[in-house]
Amino acid sequence: MNTAISNLVWETAATTREAAGLALSDLRAFSRPYAELDANDRECWAELTRQAASTNIFAHDWFMDAALASSGRGEEIELLVVASEEGRWLGVLPIVSERKFGRWPIRTFNLWSATNQFLLTPLVLPQFADTFWQTALLHMDRRGDHSAFYCRLLAANDAVDRTLADVCGGEGRPFYLLNSYDRAARLAGAADSGRQVSRKSRRKLESRLRNLSKRLVEQHGELDMSLHPDGQAPDDWIDAFLALERTGWKGRAGSALACDGDTEALFRAAIRTGSEMGLANLATLKAGGRPIAMTSWFVTGQQGFGFKMAYDEAFAEFAPGQLLMQRIAALVESQPELDFDTCSAPDSQNTKYLWPDRRELFDCVVAVGSPARRLQLRMVLALRAVWRRIREARRR
Repeated sequence: MNTAISNLVWETAATTREAAGLALSDLRAFSRPYAELDANDRECWAELTRQAASTNIFAHDWFMDAALASSGRGEEIELLVVASEEGRWLGVLPIVSERKFGRWPIRTFNLWSATNQFLLTPLVLPQFADTFWQTALLHMDRRGDHSAFYCRLLAANDAVDRTLADVCGGEGRPFYLLNSYDRAARLAGAADSGRQVSRKSRRKLESRLRNLSKRLVEQHGELDMSLHPDGQAPDDWIDAFLALERTGWKGRAGSALACDGDTEALFRAAIRTGSEMGLANLATLKAGGRPIAMTSWFVTGQQGFGFKMAYDEAFAEFAPGQLLMQRIAALVESQPELDFDTCSAPDSQNTKYLWPDRRELFDCVVAVGSPARRLQLRMVLALRAVWRRIREARRR
C-alpha cells in the first residue's frame, strides 16, 4: 500500500493525546447489545450520524439499524460507544465476540457487518478519531478475555481508518496488516497523471460499448436510462429489481437478495429509508421499453457509494450492466467535487475500465488484552503465515 499503513508491529512508547479539547479522562466507553438500545441511545446515534454523515453511508444509524434488525443476532452484536461525560456520542463500533480468529482458537472482537455492507469505516466524528480509538481499544483491553480486534474493509484514504494505525503506533500496540486491495472509484481532484486507468484503456472500452449499443438498438429498440423520481415511493422499483436479479445466475445459485429473507429485508429497508432521506439513487436502463439493467447507489455530502446492480441475462451479449454503469459514471463525472466508491469486487471486470481511479482498502488485526494475550496473537499470526506457505507449496 502507498498510504503509510504498515504491517510492522510497532514497539514505540505510548503517548497521551488530546483532541478538540477533550482528554481521555473526559471520555467513557460502554458496550450495549443492539437488542437493548433505548430511545435515548437511538437519538444519540442519529445525532452522531447527522454530524459525521459524509464518511460512510453504510455506518449511518438508519442503514446499520436495518442491517442489525435483519441479522437475527441482535442479542450477540454490541455497539461499543465512546461518549463524552455529558453523554454525547463521539463514535460507535458494531462488534461481535467470536471464539476463533479464522481457524485459530483465540477470542476475537470482530468489526461486524451485514452481507451487503461494502465499507466498514466506523461512524466517528473525525476530530475525535485519536481519542475514540484510544478509548475503544482500552475498553477492549479491560474486557480481559480477548486477544484481537479484527477489521475488514477499511479505507486507506479515510482519516478515521488511518488513525487506527497511527494510534497503535503511538501506543506501541501491535497492529498487523493482513490484506490490502483496491476497487474501482472516482476520486475528486485526482490529476490525469495520477489516474490508475489510462485514457487509452477507457477509450477502447467506450468504443466497444458504442458498438454494442448500436447493435442493441438495431435489434431491440431505443435505449433509455431513467432515474427514479425524487419523492416517489420506490416499492415498485424494488420489486422489479428483485425479480430481475432472481432471474439470473444469482437466482440459480440461491444468492439473489430475494432468496434470503434477511438480505431482502435489508435491501428494502435501505432503499426505502435512503429514498425518504434523499440519499438513494435508482436507475433503470431499458431497450425498446424493456428493463435490461437496474442499479442503485447512495450519495451523502460529497461521497457516493455504489450499492446493488442486476441485469437481464437474455441481453448478456450486449453487456447491459456495463452500458448502464457507463451512464452512471458520466453522471458522476459531471459533478467535479464528488468522490465515488463503486463498492465493486476488487477483481470486477465490469467496472475495471469504466472508472479512472482505484480506492485502496485493507484488512487488519489489532492486539488487545494483557501482554500474554498479545503474545498469543503474535504466535497465532506466525503459525497462520507458516500454514499459508505450506498450502502454497502444496499447490505447486
